[in-house]
Amino acid sequence: MVERFAETLVCMDCNAADAAMQKDLGRRVHPDFSFSPGEIGAFVDARPNCAHELNFEKGLAIWAKADADFQQRLVFIEQIAGRLTLGLHDREQYNDSYNLVGDQDARMFLSLATSQLGARGKLPQLWEALRARSCASDGHRSAQTKTTAPRVRVPTPKEFAEYDRAMQKPGPWSKTAADWRCACCSRSKQEIIRPSGKGKWTGHIHEICDYREVTDERALQFRSAYRAERPIFESYVKVTICQDCRLVMTDAGKLRADGRGGENCLSPDVVRSLVREARPNCRHDVSDQQLREAIETSRSWSSGADDFWTHCRQAGEASLRLSQYVDGRGMPFALARQHAITDLTQSGDLPGSNAEEVFDWLIQERKRLDKQGL
Repeated sequence: MVERFAETLVCMDCNAADAAMQKDLGRRVHPDFSFSPGEIGAFVDARPNCAHELNFEKGLAIWAKADADFQQRLVFIEQIAGRLTLGLHDREQYNDSYNLVGDQDARMFLSLATSQLGARGKLPQLWEALRARSCASDGHRSAQTKTTAPRVRVPTPKEFAEYDRAMQKPGPWSKTAADWRCACCSRSKQEIIRPSGKGKWTGHIHEICDYREVTDERALQFRSAYRAERPIFESYVKVTICQDCRLVMTDAGKLRADGRGGENCLSPDVVRSLVREARPNCRHDVSDQQLREAIETSRSWSSGADDFWTHCRQAGEASLRLSQYVDGRGMPFALARQHAITDLTQSGDLPGSNAEEVFDWLIQERKRLDKQGL
């Protein structure tokens, strides 16, 4: 459902070219991304009994086109995985003979795929079937009619100890202290776990970005040329939040419906305002109307977060172009700098008026970001 290309046998040099092009493209490439065989063939110069020569410009253009589709697939995976983890795709079984662990999800996807007569060839139709199944007759999760408050099940000390022991694998849960509290709702580890739709305890910890505004006047002057409104961010710190606060962000992303998920839909401060009355061992109760208002409140913050990542890409592109001419082609630094500035000015990534000054600043920005591990 989500793979970009079928399993294919390729030669050793094409496999090496895939890795080499990803290395040349640098941090902009997602660690799980791979070029398809056809894409590799488009940016290599293949000769008998020789290693392939790479065409960086073609590789960059091919990656830029493929990455948009790849990012949408990541969002789709995140949404489906989140629903399956929470048991939101379960189907009640009336025949005990078919009530097998994990059977509901497998049967649901098999039924949907079969009804579409070849899901791989008709992803849009399968997506519509998934969407219809999730939304039919009940609307968005937080818009459902509320009846009586659900009975809260609190884990016993033994149940929590067993869950905590099972979560001691690499990840945010094991990295946080025993007295950790959610950065948004302030609940403890014992207070964030709750029964899933399958009756099993669930309660993960997630990392999100909390952005910091530009304080340097010179940097603000350069950044203001690309972004007129505030805030303008220069860095971020990772903060950890509970699964339910992350789900509030995911729900907001679904309402915004722009295909980017919920990562930068709501600022941490806005999420805090939505869940200030959070109850232990329960999912947060946030209505669609509250989410829509929160999305509007976070518009400037959200666009500022997007602008920060655009800035990171611009700084990385400037550094990459310079390195391409200095390290890749052995040019003297001054000549390589002029070539890189010309390329970026022609592509529109640098302004025409003070391109050299902006380029030098972007190189320094890339060094600053690297030093901060961003």
